[in-house]
Amino acid sequence: MTKIVHVVLSNNDSAVFVNDSLIYALDGNEGGELPLTVAQRLAESMPDGVIQRVSMDVPDDADWNWNDVLELIPASDGVQRKMPAIQRPCVAELVGESCEQVMAP
Repeated sequence: MTKIVHVVLSNNDSAVFVNDSLIYALDGNEGGELPLTVAQRLAESMPDGVIQRVSMDVPDDADWNWNDVLELIPASDGVQRKMPAIQRPCVAELVGESCEQVMAP
C-alpha cells in the first residue's frame, strides 16, 4: 500500500509525504498548488493510494524541518490522529456531493 500523508500545521504550512518521503511542501504565506490537491491527485493515480490527513501544531524547535514533523506523526498502525485516515475520495465529494447521489441509477 502506498501511504500518502497530508500535514497541515497551525501556521498553515502544509506538506505531502509519500511512503515517508517529503515530495511537496508549501509555506502558508505562499501561493501555489495546495498540498491537499497534490495528495488527492496522487491517491487517484495509485490503485492502493490512501491519504492520511494530519493537523498539528508547529514544532517547538525554531529550526524545525519537515523531517522533524514526520517524526512527530505517530505510525499509521491504528494510532489515533487528530484527523482520521481516509480512503481515496470519490470525485463527487470534492464538489460537495455524495458518491451515493452520483452513483444512484
